[in-house]
Amino acid sequence: MSGGIEGGWALGYMGAYLNELGSSIGQPGLTGGLGSVIFDIQNGSTSAGGGLFAGINSDAHNLARAFADSQMLNPDGSNANALGTTFSQALANATNGAILSYQDVDSPFGDAANGNLDWWEPLGARIIDVSTVSTFEANYDFEDKIDFANLIVGGLVRSFNLDTEGTLYTDYDEAIEFNEFGVYAQMQKDLMDDNLSLTASMRYDKQDVMEDANITPRLGLLYKLSDNSNIRVSAQVGYRNPTNQDKFIGLYNGEEVLLGSTKENIDRFSTNLGGFDWTGNQVFDTALNKSSWDNGGNVVSESLDYVEAEKVTSYDIGYRYNSKDFTLDMNAYYSQYENFIGTNSVYVPAAIGQPAEVAMALGAFAQFGVDANLDVPFDTYGFSVEAIKRFNSMYSMNLIYEYNQLDYTAEANSDFELSWNTPEHRLKLGFTANLAENTSFSANARYNSEYYYESSFIDATIRENTVLDAKFMFAIPEMDNIQFELGGNNIAGRSYVSIPGSGQIGSLYYCGAKIAF
Repeated sequence: MSGGIEGGWALGYMGAYLNELGSSIGQPGLTGGLGSVIFDIQNGSTSAGGGLFAGINSDAHNLARAFADSQMLNPDGSNANALGTTFSQALANATNGAILSYQDVDSPFGDAANGNLDWWEPLGARIIDVSTVSTFEANYDFEDKIDFANLIVGGLVRSFNLDTEGTLYTDYDEAIEFNEFGVYAQMQKDLMDDNLSLTASMRYDKQDVMEDANITPRLGLLYKLSDNSNIRVSAQVGYRNPTNQDKFIGLYNGEEVLLGSTKENIDRFSTNLGGFDWTGNQVFDTALNKSSWDNGGNVVSESLDYVEAEKVTSYDIGYRYNSKDFTLDMNAYYSQYENFIGTNSVYVPAAIGQPAEVAMALGAFAQFGVDANLDVPFDTYGFSVEAIKRFNSMYSMNLIYEYNQLDYTAEANSDFELSWNTPEHRLKLGFTANLAENTSFSANARYNSEYYYESSFIDATIRENTVLDAKFMFAIPEMDNIQFELGGNNIAGRSYVSIPGSGQIGSLYYCGAKIAF
């Protein structure tokens, strides 16, 4: 949202200018191209005014400038039209209203300084959350009642009461209440002399704030290759309902307004930002494509819909081997996503009584991050390997490697944030040594490749990191109930970031004792 000179003087100037040229306002050549012309002027690619405005009488400019100037505060007090005051009067009012000392007990600052602050009053960026969730679950195992298979059925009922007093959700007047329930059944059957195990399940879930229910089927097979090895395959369809924030958030984060997009949240949302009032229905009705404006000054409408459940169809295959000295587990997956839930950033022009092109050119707009479903399907795939090697009773090593790949191509001018937030490579390596009866040493290294992290508050690149942890433990025979530890996390000393905006993680060194009673 723009303000100050751009939102005050320029808004008055342009309004007066266009009113003076009222007979031209309806011409497509004027308002339809205004955004592109001003964008070109700002980027130095066209002469001031542009060919589109050639021949316009300068009287309109002189009148508009005089009107805009009359709305500004001048030190000599010559203009008295700015909010009914002169510069000197505004300065006096601001000085008289300022908090000059903590002794001003009638001010919030004075109350805080004197210990009288009402902590339930939302101040600044503080978020209140006294939400509650009540859950009832039950299941029944038919193992002793039927012979042909092992059957388990169950269900749950969950009641939500979201109460943030309007500091996070749109619960401005009262808490947001809704319910969900689900039922499920799972059957497991052993075949082929217990060498083949078949598992099938079905689940039904419904939230009363979502239009559609979700049905989740799953089928899995496990085949025993030998006494210590097996192979497994599975296929399933899964649904992920929007989170509470996806549904009900209404929060300005300093850059954009985060807006949940259930129908009731859109109908309920309202705020004042930059001196303008905004509503959820205004956002849905007048949203503009952000990239089209940023990259060329083009005003292009953006279609928004109420958020729905996300769908994923997954296929897995795995192998496991387990012996006294060695364990190996390998797994590969392929997933297809539909209606993936993310954030779509849009511009919304302010309601100033002018066409969208004029409001955008004047900077009279706000950015909204609307929770939305991606209308482009995409795939993910990868594999993982976990191995544990026990050399003898003293030494062992373990390794975990994960590979994850995203197959997604964004559409042109898409402002959808996928928030995949997964590195392509992730590796963990550990070593343990039992040096003596009461002495041991362990070390672990973890690595991730570089990846891009997206969130509703900040986007940034997470650099490639390798972190080393180590710990030495020992006990004194005469004090067999006490174990001493000496170790450190990130002992290499290179600070790193795991989540943008959370600050760097440094090194931690520690020593301590555990006492068993």
